[in-house]
Amino acid sequence: NLTKTQKKRFRKVLIDSVLATDMSQHSLHSETLEKLVEKFGDNNNIDLIKNDEKENEKFSNQFLPISLHTADLGNLCKEIKYYNEWVDRLMNEFFNQGDKERKLGIKPISFLCDRQKVNIHSGQVGFINFVIRPWFIKFGRLLYEDSHNKLFLNLLNENLKYMQERANQTKDAQEEIEKNPVAPTPVDNNNNNNNIDQQMNNMNMNMNM
Repeated sequence: NLTKTQKKRFRKVLIDSVLATDMSQHSLHSETLEKLVEKFGDNNNIDLIKNDEKENEKFSNQFLPISLHTADLGNLCKEIKYYNEWVDRLMNEFFNQGDKERKLGIKPISFLCDRQKVNIHSGQVGFINFVIRPWFIKFGRLLYEDSHNKLFLNLLNENLKYMQERANQTKDAQEEIEKNPVAPTPVDNNNNNNNIDQQMNNMNMNMNM
């Protein structure tokens, strides 16, 4: 029952929202988010959105893609067991690619794909500090309920603490691995238990996790 104009808008917002999940566009989305925060952050100008149809439409067209991008980043704000699982899936995918590149003699191996060099936990610490935390602090200023943002940040801080502790534990082992490279351990794609800690144990069996 949508009008032609409504269908056109729906299609554009839907496409923009899907494309917004592309991390290569994160800087562009950050600029959009910054502008929205400047104008509407901390519940400013709420009446303008409620009472001005054109302003409401403009805000929605920008906010919906931003929201989907936020949801895409949201794994880092989940409880550690879920966050750990998604990091594990991502890094297994990267490491599988790196194994194939090594087998083909491709040098250098793509960024984040060399299981012999990448410190998973340290990488997550940097990702949280420089990408995720700044984003969610800004995004939270657009939420009507401040309690929602506090929940995001509380879980994010807990995950950061966990990853920092793991990064400290694995630093020495990682340096030893770089000095004495070992053959990559094949990843069993049918085994869902290839978690982060098992990855690190594969790299240094003598390490006490």
